Amino acid sequence: MIPRSPSVVLAALALAGGVAGCAPTPQSEAALPPAPPPTVPHLRYLPGVNQTVIGALPPGIPVRPTGSTYGGWTELQTPEGTGWVQEGYLAPR
Repeated sequence: MIPRSPSVVLAALALAGGVAGCAPTPQSEAALPPAPPPTVPHLRYLPGVNQTVIGALPPGIPVRPTGSTYGGWTELQTPEGTGWVQEGYLAPR
């Protein structure tokens, strides 16, 4: 028999559900972390996260700023049309 430390045995029992009070408890939705931002930024009709999405901006898509900005948003002309994107997604070239 292989000698085991008490912590290893307890950990194995807890994983198997064999120790009272050691079973994992489900997390409530309030305890879950926020969802990550989209990997492809949305092009929106107006500036704001609650505004209508009219397209997406995959990496490398050609864009041209119109010169309009509003509260951290920049208006762009893209092959998909003109819309707004959060400035944090833009990188100078």
